[in-house]
Amino acid sequence: MNVFHRWCAVTLLMVCSGCTKAGMSEARRDHILAGDHGWIDITVHAPASAPATGAGAKACALSYLINGETLLSESAELSGPDENKMPVGYRFAAPAGALKTALVLSHCVGEERMIELPLTLEKDHLATLLFDGKSLVLQQSTPYDPATLDSVRAEINKLHDGETRASGALSTLTWLAMAILVLNLAAFLYMFVRMFLRRRHPPGER
Repeated sequence: MNVFHRWCAVTLLMVCSGCTKAGMSEARRDHILAGDHGWIDITVHAPASAPATGAGAKACALSYLINGETLLSESAELSGPDENKMPVGYRFAAPAGALKTALVLSHCVGEERMIELPLTLEKDHLATLLFDGKSLVLQQSTPYDPATLDSVRAEINKLHDGETRASGALSTLTWLAMAILVLNLAAFLYMFVRMFLRRRHPPGER
């Protein structure tokens, strides 16, 4: 991902940071990002016991707990895995290591449901989870390098340093070319003056 795309992604994240009411504050998120951490991406379908979407259907209140702490708190109208609708999903940072995690659903079900999933989150990895309406599973864990303000700033500084070095090298080459040109011109003038003097005063003349 180049710097422009990373900058666009970070800008979008900053603009939309207040669009949802997540359970994690910016201060808590920054603290997690400062230590060893990974990322969780969870896709959630409607619980099997929830009413079908449409009339009478209720939005689900969902939260995700890690070691008893709520890091995600949302409300959404969930659809079944077979429905032709965009699935609901979320991505958030979490501490790396062995975690006790749980998805909690309420409002759209008769009784609150808690689906637990022991999870080992590797540092700088993205754990992709899926709740299909019945069970919560880990689909895959892959290396992940998200766009952040720090990474964008580092890449911009790297490009700036490269441009500065290239500009310095170009300036040096320009001065060398000018010096060579001046030396060639001086040599040409010297030869021209010498030939002119020799023609006006051939050898042997006094």
